[in-house]
Amino acid sequence: MSASYVDRVTQQIQQYANTAALWKLPPIYSYWNCRYVIPRVQQASGVGSIFDTYFNAIATAAQAKGGKRAVLYSIGAGDCTVETMLAEKLRAAKIANARIVCLELSPVRLERARRGASAKGVADLMEFKETDLNVWKAPEPVEVFIAHHTLHHLVELETIYDEIKAAMTDESVFLTADMIGRNGHQRWPEALHWIEQLWTVMPDRYKLNFQFSSVHEKYLDWDCSTSGFEGIRAQDVLPLLVERFGYDWFVGYGGVIDPFIERGYGQNFDPADPADTGFIDLVENLNQTLLEAGKLTPTMMIASFRKGVGQSKAPAGVTPERAIRRV
Repeated sequence: MSASYVDRVTQQIQQYANTAALWKLPPIYSYWNCRYVIPRVQQASGVGSIFDTYFNAIATAAQAKGGKRAVLYSIGAGDCTVETMLAEKLRAAKIANARIVCLELSPVRLERARRGASAKGVADLMEFKETDLNVWKAPEPVEVFIAHHTLHHLVELETIYDEIKAAMTDESVFLTADMIGRNGHQRWPEALHWIEQLWTVMPDRYKLNFQFSSVHEKYLDWDCSTSGFEGIRAQDVLPLLVERFGYDWFVGYGGVIDPFIERGYGQNFDPADPADTGFIDLVENLNQTLLEAGKLTPTMMIASFRKGVGQSKAPAGVTPERAIRRV
C-alpha cells in the first residue's frame, strides 16, 4: 500500500473518531426526504423506507432458509446504528435464524457499535469485523448485502463488487443507499449552473455555510475528497454496478437540490416556515423536471441489485443506465 493510501486510512479513522464531529442532517432534510424521496422508494419497492427494504430482505431470506441461518453483510457499517435497529426488529419479529455481519474499517467505531448493540440486547445477533474493504475477500455465501451511504468511501470498487457478486446466489440481493454524483461531491457543470442562478435571487439568509461558519456570496463548490475517502470515487459507484448487476428497482434523485438540504447550507431552512419549504419545493420540482428530461443526472440512489436480470422498476424512467453521466 502507498503512503498516500495509509495517510487516507488514518484521516478517515480520525474523522469519525468523535461522534460530536458527525454532523446530523438538518431538519429540512427530513421534510424533503419524507415529502419526495420516500414516496418514490415506496412506488419502486412496495415498501416505505430504505430501512424497511433492508429488514424485508433479511426477513424474507430467513423465512426461505427454514431452520438454516440467513446472513446479511453490511459493507462499511460505521457505528452500526442501522444494523442494530435491524437486529432489534428481527428480535421483535422473533426471527432467530438471521445474522448481521458488520464490516468496518475503524476500530473506534466498531467498539462504539459493540457497546450500542449490547445496550440494546442484540449483540448476539451481530458480528463486528474490523475490515479494510479494499482488500476484503468474501468468506461465505450471503443472502443480503447492504451498503448504507458507504460505497462512495471505497477505492477498490471493482474488487469489492466482484467479491460481493461471487458471494451472492441467484436469490441474493444487494441493497444500497448511496452517493453517485461527481467525485468529492462537487457539482457537475449542468447542476452548478442552476445552483449559481438560484444563488443570485435567493435571500442572503440562505447563504450561511454552517460547516465553514461563513456567508458565501457565491456558492462554494467544495471538493471534500482531498483527505480521507469522502467521495473518493463517487462518480464510479453506479457505472461499475451497472456493469456487474441487474436491478429489481432503482430510485435516482438529487443534483441541484443537494446544497439546500444538506449539512452546509441546509441549517438555514426551517421546516415550519412556509417560505423556506416553498423554496425547497421549487428547487426539488426543478431538479426532478431536469432529471426526467435527461438534462441532469442524479447524485443519490436507493436501489436493489442482484446477480441476474431483475424486475427493473425505475420511477419516472430514471433508470440506472440513464442516471450515469457520460464524462
